[in-house]
Amino acid sequence: MFFMFGLLYMTNFISISAFLFLVAMYAIYRYWSMKPRNFPPGPTGLPVFGVLPYLGMRPEQTFNKWKKTYGPVMGVRMSKKDWVVLGDHSNIKLALLCEGGSFSGRPTFNNKGRKGIAFLDFGRKYNFQRSLGLLVFSGNGLGKNSLEQHVRNEAPHLIEAVRGQSNKPFDIENIVTNAVFNTLSLVVYGQRFEYSDQRFTKIFHQLSTRFHESLPFALTNETFAGILKTVFTRRNSKKRNMENLEDNLLHHFLEHKNTMSRQTLRGFVDAFLSVQDSGIDSSFNVDQLIHYISDLFICGTITTAGALRWALLCLLHHPDKQDKMRREIIEVLGDKDVTMLQKADLPYTSAFIHEVCRYRTIFPLGLPHKTSYDVLLDSYFIPQGTTVCINLWGVHNDPCLFDEPGEFRPERHLYEDGKFGRSDYVIPFSVGPRHCLGHQVASMMLFSHLVNLMRNFEFLPDPTDPNLPDITNGSSGILFLPRNFKLVAKAL
Repeated sequence: MFFMFGLLYMTNFISISAFLFLVAMYAIYRYWSMKPRNFPPGPTGLPVFGVLPYLGMRPEQTFNKWKKTYGPVMGVRMSKKDWVVLGDHSNIKLALLCEGGSFSGRPTFNNKGRKGIAFLDFGRKYNFQRSLGLLVFSGNGLGKNSLEQHVRNEAPHLIEAVRGQSNKPFDIENIVTNAVFNTLSLVVYGQRFEYSDQRFTKIFHQLSTRFHESLPFALTNETFAGILKTVFTRRNSKKRNMENLEDNLLHHFLEHKNTMSRQTLRGFVDAFLSVQDSGIDSSFNVDQLIHYISDLFICGTITTAGALRWALLCLLHHPDKQDKMRREIIEVLGDKDVTMLQKADLPYTSAFIHEVCRYRTIFPLGLPHKTSYDVLLDSYFIPQGTTVCINLWGVHNDPCLFDEPGEFRPERHLYEDGKFGRSDYVIPFSVGPRHCLGHQVASMMLFSHLVNLMRNFEFLPDPTDPNLPDITNGSSGILFLPRNFKLVAKAL
């Protein structure tokens, strides 16, 4: 009898414990699923991890699929925090342009000890430092033509390096990356590197490793940094690369400072030194400058070089478009130097470049924004401090904006009379107060370098490879870059 009573007691105890456990799990799940009142709808995912396990290697495409269920203004649980993802052009424009003051902040992630310009929060310091950058990138503060002259000066070195491949299959990545890096180096320091300079090879490696992580891994890494750094060495390696890059930039800065002439400003560093001497803003110190320059090189070099490589890959896949563009360039330019003033006379070339920027979106989700105030968007409440993600890829592949967006079709950007018409829906540099600081020099480099390459070479596939390089798939990192491929540059 005592045995039966004990067994019944244990059974009841287990049943009650199981019931309490289920109630506790349900309470935890309900707590986890709670969002701010009137917050945009969207998936919450798993406790602790949120939607991170479901994003896949192309989060921008996953967000675009979820948009069909939850709408273009979507709230998603990223680890422990609620993010907002904007997936259509109208709401991106409404947020970043009409409500730019509310959506121009930057989340800190684990960059609290790092300054720079890319993740500097919106406010007085950011506005001052961006103004200085805009002054330089609009012409080095020395006249409107100086920036373009830097781009033009690098062209002969680029052509010579490609010609040196002697019509054999080669990977053009290092050459175009060096050309872009040198142009930025001229803007920043007033000096360039030889293509064989080992210092460039080292800096290029340090730059490129910033974008090898996939977005889900990067977000997980940032979220669980305290745990992962004891398990994985990848974060430590990434941090060392960043520190080495900044050490190299500091070394170049100190060399540059010793040769500065107060009468002639050579670039961004000289402009900084002039500001520092004036005492206008004490927060813009040498440490901040090195982080700033690092951001300029990181964000400017790999992205622009990647766009050039996508353009060359499109030429390989569409030889008819390559022939059409080359005929236009030769007919209009002849032996004249390439200038931005001639861009209006090259409508098909302009349309080709515009379509490359749409078709292969280099920065699919851009840099994340943060709300600086409580704000209403599309009738939804978004609290102050919310991270906001901009799905640029979703806009560029919206069938409501572009007929058959998966097709590469430069003609979509031409009017009936053959003139180029820039689409407001192609926004590779984003929009609003936080749009890309270097968009002007990036556009110049993409146009000038591509035109110079086109009128000097015919680009052909690698004859030793029966298949064309893959144009549909790229790197699965934060940037969408072409995978390594070889081509033949046949001199004309």
